Amino acid sequence: MTDNNFTKLILRLLVAAYIIYLGYMLLTTAGASDHKIVFIIIGIFFLVADAGFIGFTIYSFIKSKKSDDNK
Repeated sequence: MTDNNFTKLILRLLVAAYIIYLGYMLLTTAGASDHKIVFIIIGIFFLVADAGFIGFTIYSFIKSKKSDDNK
């Protein structure tokens, strides 16, 4: 495992944490808005997209780790 791959993993997980925060804030503040449904849909989209992003990040890290181990 190179430092570059580990740095990418940490940076991507930090981005994922921020996207989770944004989705959560959209869901919790939706009640105070006139456009509740829109905020709920966007918040759920953020959370689902982030789950896919986290899965892709972990998959990419494991794949790069295996390729580094084979060298």
